[in-house]
Amino acid sequence: MHRIPSRKRLSAVVVIALLIGGGCSSPSPTKPASITTATNPKGTNTIPAIRPLGGTIGRVIQVNVPLRFVVLDFSLNPLPTFGQRLELVRNGEVTGLVKVSSFYRGTLVAADLLEGNAAVDDSVRSK
Repeated sequence: MHRIPSRKRLSAVVVIALLIGGGCSSPSPTKPASITTATNPKGTNTIPAIRPLGGTIGRVIQVNVPLRFVVLDFSLNPLPTFGQRLELVRNGEVTGLVKVSSFYRGTLVAADLLEGNAAVDDSVRSK
């Protein structure tokens, strides 16, 4: 039988002791947090408006107010088609309407501002 030198034997014992004695311990079970619902000032429960993710979704990255156009970024989303009308959305509310022009560069698209106003970081979505 082959003997392990004492230094290696000591290292093996230390590793085994750490594996056995240094195991994870789970925290003691706690009561589940109570579920609460948000209420509006009138005291009635509110349900947030959820709009399905279908179609085109982008973000305004630049606004040119005097010339009434915006530059939109559609990273990780399908690009809109030429002439497509998109809604500008800020804080869940529609603030304007844009029409996609012919300029495309990678994921960036230029669009004419038809109605309302636009600000950087507004969302755009299919109408």
